[in-house]
Amino acid sequence: IIPTAISPNGDGANDQWIIEGLEAYPDALVEIYNRWGGLLYQTNDYQNDWDGRMASSGTPVVDGVYYYVLVLEGNEDEVYTGDVHVITSKQ
Repeated sequence: IIPTAISPNGDGANDQWIIEGLEAYPDALVEIYNRWGGLLYQTNDYQNDWDGRMASSGTPVVDGVYYYVLVLEGNEDEVYTGDVHVITSKQ
């Protein structure tokens, strides 16, 4: 299950992008891009810990839509792509 939104606002709910079942793929590649194709986050050891920050600076991204590429390594690589909405404003 790949969530389509996170709200990393510190309220304890949906503060991180949790991909259920990913622990079965310890070498999974996760990449997150902005709308212009700029790479914001990349790892091949994802620990369900992306909290809407840019990997290079630790700066939170602005509210918006970001795009992911998820590659599950195995007998045949499975590639998933989609978008994740980051919503940081508290309601």
